[in-house]
Amino acid sequence: MAIMSKTLTAGAVVTAPKQRVVGRPFQPGQSGNPAGRPRSSRSRHSENFLAAFANDFELHGAAVIEKVRTESPAIYLKIAADLLPKESVLDIDVDVTLRQAVDVATAFRVLAALPKTELIELRKNAVETD
Repeated sequence: MAIMSKTLTAGAVVTAPKQRVVGRPFQPGQSGNPAGRPRSSRSRHSENFLAAFANDFELHGAAVIEKVRTESPAIYLKIAADLLPKESVLDIDVDVTLRQAVDVATAFRVLAALPKTELIELRKNAVETD
């Protein structure tokens, strides 16, 4: 077995100092890729995807929504919840007397006790009188 020895010649270059430093390889404000990502490359991809999705939705959207609603109600509800805003501000001026609140609660109890056919009839009458 031959033993090879490493000897440095005059033309040899020591590479150890050129190796990356563990931790932060670049100084703050410096970039490892000064040219950066090409302008609008990410937004162009997003625009193309959204256009393709919109075209597909126009063709199949309603049918797919109905299929998801009937076959996977949990997914349907998750999508519906995701479409709602995370937070909304509701500014309502509530000026109700106790007597009005009791009257509304009584009316609600009466309506809730009615059979569905009578509720439909009441709704039709209410629309006709408006």
